[in-house]
Amino acid sequence: MTSTPQADTSINTLDLGVRLGRLEAGQEALKASLDEVRGDLKFLLRFAWGATAVIALLVVVVPVALALAKP
Repeated sequence: MTSTPQADTSINTLDLGVRLGRLEAGQEALKASLDEVRGDLKFLLRFAWGATAVIALLVVVVPVALALAKP
């Protein structure tokens, strides 16, 4: 009777540790990237609100100033 070679199915804990470390590093990089995107979105939102306020002031103030300037 001949024996067939068996595949090594043992869990390599060192390999799992390395993979876990890579996953954790990737997770931290993803968190940092999301924080950066969140900061950019906050800036854009503030800019949009500021631009909206300036446009609203121009729409209101300019016609009122022109109306008051007429004799």
